[in-house]
Amino acid sequence: MNKLILNAVSCGLLASGAYAQTLSYSIQDIVVEPGELITLTVNVDGGLADMRGFTLDLLYENSIVDIYSINQGSLLLEHSPSFLYWNDELINGVTLVRVDYAILGGISGVQGPGDLLHITFEAVGCGIETLAIVAAEFRDLDNQSIAVDLGTGIEHQVCQVPPLRIVHQLNGDKLLSWGRVLNANFFTVYRSVEMTGPWTSVQTTSDTTWVDTSVAAWPQALYQIRVDHP
Repeated sequence: MNKLILNAVSCGLLASGAYAQTLSYSIQDIVVEPGELITLTVNVDGGLADMRGFTLDLLYENSIVDIYSINQGSLLLEHSPSFLYWNDELINGVTLVRVDYAILGGISGVQGPGDLLHITFEAVGCGIETLAIVAAEFRDLDNQSIAVDLGTGIEHQVCQVPPLRIVHQLNGDKLLSWGRVLNANFFTVYRSVEMTGPWTSVQTTSDTTWVDTSVAAWPQALYQIRVDHP
């Protein structure tokens, strides 16, 4: 069964002004299978003061994950009444989701630090996922725009290929076969005679089968199939 490994690194947005508001993004480094959920948390640091609302645009590849839900973080739940709205659309093969939040009335705004949003994705495929914040705007209590500078707002997720194959014997040759992986154009075959390695690269191929004719005399060989993403 295909599995999806989601790895996150820090990225941020820097808002201009006397106090710099920095957004950061975190996601659990866990393996999820298609149909399972994983949540991206959007955080803000202590520089945030008197924010009334914001708009965020997020890009993602919907053949690998899809939006399941978007919920207010603990920081926003302190303010009521308010509204949170989001919608998504397909643009040039990737999905853009726009999130709008605003406090309705009131005399105080959002103060950092804390969680702004919890964006939950459902895994629908397998491959490398890129999450990119492409636009962001904050608004103060006077509903005036606060410019936001985008940092390295890119996240990626790596699909896992089943790592170990027990090969079949065919006319004294070693015949390997494995399944396709979304967004993987090439596969590298590694060989060892011990489970603990060392593993040696013996072939790179775009096919999902390969015959190892060089080890016909070996009683048994172990193989790993690893993905070479473009």
